[in-house]
Amino acid sequence: MKQHILFPILLFSMLGMTALPVSAQLRRLTHDEAVRAATAKPQPDYPVVAKQLRISGNVEVEVSIDPSGAVDGIKVLTGNPALTGGLASTLKRWHFEPILQDGKPTRAVAVLSFSFKL
Repeated sequence: MKQHILFPILLFSMLGMTALPVSAQLRRLTHDEAVRAATAKPQPDYPVVAKQLRISGNVEVEVSIDPSGAVDGIKVLTGNPALTGGLASTLKRWHFEPILQDGKPTRAVAVLSFSFKL
């Protein structure tokens, strides 16, 4: 009987996974929800090299938001690398109202889209 209980615990620990309660899971925001919750959202500059090479296009990034509303992680999902250069430093200056889940501030992620057009 003890082996049946111990096996899943060992399996999750070996895989580096833990079972989180629903309230501790990430809250996923849409682009529109994230923009509405943003209290500071400086827009990225058009990268000089991309302008010189006449590169335009869309960039999507996943932004991780801590419970206080600060950006603590950025992951580029799509877009030309010439357009993503200064995006991370700009997004680090974004700030959000604390994202609530069950009435308490929680971690959140959002996919943000930016369009660079000449």
